[in-house]
This record gives sequence, structure tokens and C-alpha cells, in this order.
Amino acid sequence: MDLQTQRSLEEFLRLADLSPCCVDTRMEFSLPPFRLYIEHLQGRVLLSLARQIDACRRTSTLKILLRRCQPACNQGVPLRAYQLNGYQLLSCAPAPGSDVNQWLDCLNLMRRLLALHVTEQP
Repeated sequence: MDLQTQRSLEEFLRLADLSPCCVDTRMEFSLPPFRLYIEHLQGRVLLSLARQIDACRRTSTLKILLRRCQPACNQGVPLRAYQLNGYQLLSCAPAPGSDVNQWLDCLNLMRRLLALHVTEQP
């Protein structure tokens, strides 16, 4: 990971109010009821946000999120919705060279979308 990306990740962690830690290529944070995963892969930052979901809501929640994952809602950054081991996940990989504010916008959008599924009925 280059120094510029490392500094950007440090700033992102600070602005997102995440516990200070050493920046690494793979990081995980507990933000109840969410889990945030940050990875640096092949020069890109990948943000993934997970939330545990009841078995009876998994299919309907995934369908809702698939309909809402429109690049236009996220400054052109595609969101991916998927499920894994009882968790609903959203992830995105902002373009190389994108700034920390766009990363924060992505995180906030993923939080809002995952929070909405609690009240929305299919």
C-alpha cells in the first residue's frame, strides 16, 4: 500500500469515528448493529458493511437492496448486495484516486440502506 493511500485511510478512519488503529490492508470494525470491513486490493479500497438478518427476512431484504443499489445514488460507484452466513452485505470499491469524502459518502449510504430494511416491508 502506498503512503498516500495509507494517509487517506487514516483520515477516513478519523472522520468515520472509528477506533484508532494501525492501518492495514485488511481491517474489521464493530459498529453495532453493523460490521465494517475495509480492504486494500490491487490499488483500490473495498468497503463492505454487514448486518445480521433474520432468516425469514433474508430473501425480501436482498431483493429490496438489489433494487436500490443504483450507481446514480452513489456518485456513480456501483454497490453490490449479497448475503453470507446470515449477514446481509453491501460493498463498493470507489475508483482509484477518489477522495476520502467519497468513501464516507459510500459508507453513509450503505448504513442508510441496511438500516432501511428493518422497517420496509417487501
